[in-house]
Amino acid sequence: MSKGTWTAVRALIVETGFSRGALAAVRSLTAAGWEVGVGAPTGAGLASSSRFRRRRHLVPAAHEDRDAFLAAVRRAVRDHRYHVVFGAGEAEVLALSLLRDEVGASCRAETVRVDPAISDRAARLLAALGWFGLAQLQFVVPEDGRPRLIDLNGRFYGSMALATAAGANLPAAWAALAVGHDVPPTRARPEVRYHWLEGDLRRAAVERRSGLLPDLAGTLRYAAGAVHSTLSLRDPAPALARIRATAAAHLR
Repeated sequence: MSKGTWTAVRALIVETGFSRGALAAVRSLTAAGWEVGVGAPTGAGLASSSRFRRRRHLVPAAHEDRDAFLAAVRRAVRDHRYHVVFGAGEAEVLALSLLRDEVGASCRAETVRVDPAISDRAARLLAALGWFGLAQLQFVVPEDGRPRLIDLNGRFYGSMALATAAGANLPAAWAALAVGHDVPPTRARPEVRYHWLEGDLRRAAVERRSGLLPDLAGTLRYAAGAVHSTLSLRDPAPALARIRATAAAHLR
């Protein structure tokens, strides 16, 4: 399990302005202690008009101008540090999938000892779903100390290198189970650190905690001794390919 705490949990809902489901989500999330922002093409929509909405953002319709929609979502997340973004309709969900590596991804993480209360509830949830295979559950812990489940990934996920480095080879375990082999119980070691360097550098360039240069320096210090999703001295080609692709994109 990776640890993280938040002073407040903030959610952004993007929609066309006519979604009754988005309105229900605003009310429900607020009742559960979330700060909720709404992004829509106008400020007169159902969810945007709710008194439970904390912030309002002008976000073009995803089905009309996807690039403008994504740019507006990026600005809202950057300016107000939303922890999770929800799309109210199919067009919004499909467009947001293009931002999955930018919104809500882990830049820094560390393995900690499992809280039995969380693991027991997670096991019951997966059993009720009849789940088989890999499952990554993400939580945030607001000021009241009660963990909130915000995501469930049944696939290979971005920070999976952390589990392998800590001694839990999840891809190998999933593959073995899929072909009917037994997998012995495995427990990852605590205090193993993970770093998504590229994402954290982008974060530092935007957030500039204590200033741009101190934040960049702190990011590079954290990188030392951490396991990385892309960077590896034993397998350097993927990181070099990513650097070339990023440089080419900036030159264009």
